[in-house]
Amino acid sequence: MNISPVKNYNLSFCANNVNYLRSTIDGRRKYACCYTRMFRSDLDWNLLSYYLENKYKNAQKVNVLNAACSDGSEPYSLAMILDKKIPGGKKFFPIEAFDCSKLLIDDANNGIISLSPSDVDKFDYYNLDIDDYMKPSYESVYKRSEEGSIPYFVAPVLRNKVNFSCGDILSKLSKMDNKTPNTVLLCRNMIPYLSINEISELFKLINKKLGRNSAIIIGSYDLDRLGGYIDVKMRQINFKEADLFRGSLVYEN
Repeated sequence: MNISPVKNYNLSFCANNVNYLRSTIDGRRKYACCYTRMFRSDLDWNLLSYYLENKYKNAQKVNVLNAACSDGSEPYSLAMILDKKIPGGKKFFPIEAFDCSKLLIDDANNGIISLSPSDVDKFDYYNLDIDDYMKPSYESVYKRSEEGSIPYFVAPVLRNKVNFSCGDILSKLSKMDNKTPNTVLLCRNMIPYLSINEISELFKLINKKLGRNSAIIIGSYDLDRLGGYIDVKMRQINFKEADLFRGSLVYEN
């Protein structure tokens, strides 16, 4: 295993972040939009695919959840890697992706995503043909493209691999069956935005809802801000460090 040292953390950061987030959007957290990128660089997506292939080689079905999925960049990144790298990868689909932002989820459900030039370059890096999954649209129907980015229409072959819905991680987990086995939960770079009480509730739900042979993937931002605290909480619910993929740490039971 290749595990990074636990970093310093400050629990007051959580509440401060939440207060700032609420103040900037008049308390309507469901409309918050966060930074994201296709194949975000704090995770080695190839290594993740190898890990998931090995861990779930004997599983008939794997339940993949992606919290705070934003515009769909992360679940689409994972879906394409699984589709290309893992024979019989159908057992990982559909990915259940959700976000608090209704605006982003509406766009995702309409099969629209905005890609920057660096996003497009990542397809070549991971030996993927972007034309297999997306087509550029130069129409003016998409109003939230960043400067230098263009909107793309997601092809059905990719769009059908992800189910998008609006919601937060606590409400989504609470609706799951207890001890659901073979569950992969991506909750990367979002935990520091929760309050202390919400983080405590999150780990209670993980312990209650995720069953045997499950995995939790957190991001570099989570580790930078709350690494030690998260590690303690994971160990309390019997999830152990499994591997470090660049900046993202995987815990498994």
